[in-house]
Parts: sequence; structure tokens; C-alpha cells
Amino acid sequence: MTTQGPADAMGVETPAERVLIALVRAAWAASVPSNAVVRQAGISPSQYNVLRILRYAGAGGLSRNDIGDRMVTRDPDLTRILNGLARLKAVRTRRSETDGRSRVSEITDRGRALLQRLDGDVRAAATTALGGLTTAQLQQLERLLAAFHAGTTC
Repeated sequence: MTTQGPADAMGVETPAERVLIALVRAAWAASVPSNAVVRQAGISPSQYNVLRILRYAGAGGLSRNDIGDRMVTRDPDLTRILNGLARLKAVRTRRSETDGRSRVSEITDRGRALLQRLDGDVRAAATTALGGLTTAQLQQLERLLAAFHAGTTC
């Protein structure tokens, strides 16, 4: 008896469909260890993503649209995510100095400290998740994913 993979079980025949299924499943599996690390710290993966984005945003912070453009995964409720981080005092949000209708968020010292506590564990989780690949394979995969992303509209 031959073991069937997910694409086989769904009757998928084209290479594009097979790769898409494999890519989605791999992304999910690779994210499990790091998601567990950030959840254990009391934040969601999306909140962690926002903090990482704001860490490198500079002193001026970023608008919600700019944060949304940089997110790893698109989250339709960025306002809720930012409000949760504000309750934790990990970010602060203020009116934009250039456009009073817009709000700008920036990371606080507390948010930076949280990221510093998580950095090593998240890095270790990534290494664990992708530990079956050599450095050369990781570099090749990164190039392939960059080429794929360059050809998409999102």
C-alpha cells in the first residue's frame, strides 16, 4: 500500500496545484514552533509581527497602512491588534503630525524588551522548524520564494 500525500488524496494533478498545497502545508508546519513561543509570552503571532515591524520603523513610527503593507500575513483587524499591544504598553499610538486624520504607532521600551526576551527563542524555533534543510537548501528556498513573491500581486 502506497502512502498518499495531501495532494494525492485530493486528486490534484498539476505541478502548480501540488506545489501550492505543499507550500501552504510547509508554511503552516514551519510556523508552529515560533507561534508557540510567542503565544507562551502572552501575545499572538500577529502582535509579534507588528512589534517586529515597529522595532525597525524608526522614531517616527508607522501608520496602520504602512504596518499592514509589511505584515507577514494579512490581518483584517490591525486596529484590534494595535489596541491589544497598547493595553500591554508595548506600543503607543498618536495622531500623525503631518495628517491629523491619520494615527501613527510606535514601539515602546516595554515592547522592545518583550522582543529582546523572545528573540533567541524565536530564532531557535525557526532553526528547529527548518533544521532538516542545509544552509545551501535554505538559501535556495529563500531565492525561490523571493522569485515567487516577485511574481505575485500581493
